[in-house]
Amino acid sequence: MRPVSIVWFERFYLASLVLGLLGSISNWSTISAVTQAAPGASGFVATSTFLIMVMAIGYGFSLLFWFLVARRGSKVAKWIFVVFFAIGLLSLPGVLRNPMYNTPLVAMTLINSLLQLAAVVCLFRADTHDWFNGRKPVDPDAFN
Repeated sequence: MRPVSIVWFERFYLASLVLGLLGSISNWSTISAVTQAAPGASGFVATSTFLIMVMAIGYGFSLLFWFLVARRGSKVAKWIFVVFFAIGLLSLPGVLRNPMYNTPLVAMTLINSLLQLAAVVCLFRADTHDWFNGRKPVDPDAFN
């Protein structure tokens, strides 16, 4: 039985992944234009195929972190996720100032950041301590 906070972590984290995917799909032309306008982007790096590959690898790693944290209770994956979240927060002002980002994309980015923040907070609640130390919590209804 997983702690309640881990279940909520999973919900917030997977919701952020779905929102990110929907944002990427709905703003594909903007994302593609930003990629092609990046300094040094030419040839294969500026193609949609490359962008799709990078996004697929990113989502693959995100799902791996979800699995390791929410299903396996990995402390290492927890801290890697927290560090990546912190780096993302530090880069957020620069992303939001990009003139090629439209209002819906900025709104999705902010909502996504809030979902990830909620997921991170869930990882540090008291009921997750045993989960990350490999001890499974006892079901409170086990002796009823």
